[in-house]
Amino acid sequence: MKKTISAIVVMLIVLTISAVTVLAGEPAPEYNKDCTRPDSYLDQSYLDEETGYYVYIAGLGEELTEDAFKAILSGLQTDGKYMFYVDNLNLIDAEKQNTTLENQDHLLCWAASSADMLEYTGWGRLVGGEENVSVDSIFTEFRLEFTDDVSRQSSGIKWFFNGVFIEQNDEDGSKALSLESGGFIAEVCADNLIKTYDASTAEGLTEALTALEDDKAGLGLTVNYVNSDGQIEGGHALTIFGFVADPEGTIYALIIADSDNTEGDMFDPVESRLYTPNSYTAYTLDVADGTYILNNYTPDPSYTTYLDVATSLMPYDEETDYSDAGSLDAQNNYDLSVTWLQTVDEDENASSEFNAGDNIYVMATIGNKSYAAFPEDTEYNCVLDVYNEDCEKIYESDPFDLGGVLSGLDGLGSLNCMVGESIVIDEAGTYYVSLNLNSDSAETSEAYLNNNESSWAAFTVTGTAPEEEPTKEEETETKEEETKETETKEQETKGAGTREAETETTGGDVPKTGDDNSLIGLMALLIGAALAMVLARVASKR
Repeated sequence: MKKTISAIVVMLIVLTISAVTVLAGEPAPEYNKDCTRPDSYLDQSYLDEETGYYVYIAGLGEELTEDAFKAILSGLQTDGKYMFYVDNLNLIDAEKQNTTLENQDHLLCWAASSADMLEYTGWGRLVGGEENVSVDSIFTEFRLEFTDDVSRQSSGIKWFFNGVFIEQNDEDGSKALSLESGGFIAEVCADNLIKTYDASTAEGLTEALTALEDDKAGLGLTVNYVNSDGQIEGGHALTIFGFVADPEGTIYALIIADSDNTEGDMFDPVESRLYTPNSYTAYTLDVADGTYILNNYTPDPSYTTYLDVATSLMPYDEETDYSDAGSLDAQNNYDLSVTWLQTVDEDENASSEFNAGDNIYVMATIGNKSYAAFPEDTEYNCVLDVYNEDCEKIYESDPFDLGGVLSGLDGLGSLNCMVGESIVIDEAGTYYVSLNLNSDSAETSEAYLNNNESSWAAFTVTGTAPEEEPTKEEETETKEEETKETETKEQETKGAGTREAETETTGGDVPKTGDDNSLIGLMALLIGAALAMVLARVASKR
């Protein structure tokens, strides 16, 4: 069952990548010395003709047999979950050293999942060369550079690429031990490769799994543990490497890699995470109040595990130029991006519904994704664009300067502000507005420029625009024109009346219209009368 979605394709225009930083190398797992890192990872699909169930798995070192797929389906239908490890397969599964002791890597599940995604998509191979980097050595770099606390995959991947940990100034959570760490692929802005989805819904989860299957993206997942009172007691980060769909196309199970699978019934206890066999586990899904639940996965039997957010990372393609415009140094230069956009009314109340002819305003949250503050007294021009349902641009504002508003914005800070002048749409329909930052600056000290355009904010316009009330000048001009017309008509009426009086004294059937034809007729009668008199006199003389 091939799933497809419509998407807006963003083209990245960039320089060739040159990565020289070397990660910490680690020995190959001793449990299987014949298991080597494959040149690339495979993905495989299987349709069971007997049951109609469809299985898709990515991150494989070699193809699975039909028996392996049947074992997955059988385990799910029997127990609701199925863990599998295939000898010599070399699955992608970064493991924690310790899943219980604090101040080691107990809470670095987000980093392990980030390492999985970087390894699968090929970005990890750009750092340190083929021999020195594996999914475990990528995770080692995170373990050496971060405190043992919570975070999310998108923040970890951003740090790996661009050297900035977005959550560094947050009150809680993991922190980078050095502000000069990371940045292994600084030529590429990670923001343009990452997308998040609401995995709790069918629509969001389907879109995320489509990115995994169709785009070969790396796919991370976060889940929440909820108690019987509806309170969140904690969470976990996992990596999705596949799914199972039932004959109707409904997502039936997820296939995941879990950094906590270092011990269990399947494996003997291990002394090092490096020697732990990599594994994937399939878990069935359920739905409660429209929200997906991961069955048979919880640290406490009284908890329910809800799907939360999925994060995708687009794969590396050697034929694509990914480099970005800007200084490419987010550790030392500011890096602005629109993180939220909303249309509002004249009273600054959020609204996405307007009448034709209304004044529509835009409010934005602009974040600084750098450790460096936005410099004061800096001009920073921006533009608002509006598109219709056919993605045709129908409006582009004049550039406006936000430098004064942004002046002194701290590193990793953000602010809310009104942007641009009001927008007026006269025709009913659905529209989208976007804010482009620094749109006309050819030279800038900003780190990345291609991550500056916001996601579109949608709004609808109904009805027809009311007729505009005339201005005082227009009213004055209208009155003057009306006065002139009145005077002209009076003059024409007066002239016509005079001609009528003149024609009445001549007798006969003379039209009283006062036009040119009447005058000609009158003259003809007078000439005819005069000629008759002359002829009469001539006749009398004879």
